Amino acid sequence: MQAAEGWAWIDGTLSRVADARVPVLDHGFLYGDSVYEAVRTYGRRPFLLGEHLARLEHSARGLHIPMPADIPRAVAEVLAADDGDERLLRIIVTRGVGPLGYAIQPDQEPMLVILSLKAPVYPRACYDEGLRLAVVSVRRNPHSSLDPGLKTSNLLNLRLAFMEARERGADDAVMLNHEGDVAECSGSNLFVVRDGRLATPPTSAGILQGITRGFVLGVAREAGVATEERRIPRVELAEADEVFITSTTRSIMPATVLDDRPVGTGAPGPVTRLLMQRFGEKVAASRES
Repeated sequence: MQAAEGWAWIDGTLSRVADARVPVLDHGFLYGDSVYEAVRTYGRRPFLLGEHLARLEHSARGLHIPMPADIPRAVAEVLAADDGDERLLRIIVTRGVGPLGYAIQPDQEPMLVILSLKAPVYPRACYDEGLRLAVVSVRRNPHSSLDPGLKTSNLLNLRLAFMEARERGADDAVMLNHEGDVAECSGSNLFVVRDGRLATPPTSAGILQGITRGFVLGVAREAGVATEERRIPRVELAEADEVFITSTTRSIMPATVLDDRPVGTGAPGPVTRLLMQRFGEKVAASRES
């Protein structure tokens, strides 16, 4: 496998990704005891960086990890060193190096890692023809177990769901919560359209409050689309006129097949196409501002 190209900023030291190293006793490596954000650039500028850093702080507070200072300066430094195309930044705050065991040491210092990698470019067909989704058996973590609202590096719940979906020939997984309602996909939030109304599960359904999700809700309201954040039973997902997903890397991507059956007409619907257009206009405006 070809090594990823890009830069890594680790506690003030900048190096090529291929040469970057973290200590094996870092608790982020040992226990997944870390939080992160994925931020992409448009026009080489981080998009919605303030919102991402606010969520990063929320996640760190949930794990009782102190936030390092001046992350925006570190982001600017790594972008200045990386003269490639559009970038995907992964900003990681780990618990830091410590002995084996769950006890937090008084002198344990959080580690800040920022990766700058080439932003993924998805085939045009993903947007023109849509994705294939599958409702999987792996349920989303309940709040009482590991709060899905915290964006941690413990991603096994999501990865197992994704693996099951791929084994079934789908592009991504739709995960239900423990009540059997729709939660989210393995790496994205999910929206349904029925009779022209847009709905997405609320945070109480056991989802990550996606940054792009919130942005798209704002775009929809500006466009005059009726929006709701509410419980979505599984049967409603199967009966939707349109389905699409949102994420930092995918922006808005239609889903036209669910469990081997077409969604609506089997093509991206009018509300989805309208929001994709408006999203693109917002991104273009951000490049020019």
